[in-house]
Amino acid sequence: MVEEGEIAPFFTEKCVGDGAEEFVLERKLDFGPVVLAFFPAAFSPPTSEEMSSLVNLQKRLQSGSGSVAAVSTDSPFVLEAFRSHEEVNFELVSDMSERVIQSYDVSVDIPELGLYGVANRSIFVLDTEGEIAYKWVANEPSDQPDINEIESHVDSIRR
Repeated sequence: MVEEGEIAPFFTEKCVGDGAEEFVLERKLDFGPVVLAFFPAAFSPPTSEEMSSLVNLQKRLQSGSGSVAAVSTDSPFVLEAFRSHEEVNFELVSDMSERVIQSYDVSVDIPELGLYGVANRSIFVLDTEGEIAYKWVANEPSDQPDINEIESHVDSIRR
């Protein structure tokens, strides 16, 4: 598993949002810290709750530098519908191949929901060099990250 203090795995994948069709992590870091949020399934109640918090975080980050991006194994078509429905203001990355979730070691099976090889709900805050400044991984699929804690880590990078 990738840990705080290590360089995060860079990746390029299909995405929806901001007029982009491709998300290139290395390029995104040129504009400030990145909050990478992994989630198991679009349209699930815990993910809708998390997206609401992340949308508010992205609004606060837009006043300075930094951005949010979320990664899921859902298809770009599902993510586009989800982005519209939830009014998401950041890029949603489709990792249907599971390469990204495996490189971050956040792949999980949730058999009671019939979900296998999906992203465990997790957060990685990356500084502009790609170093992991903060990491949080859910113990249960419904666990929610502490957005205030995430924002404080982003703020400490931006100082």
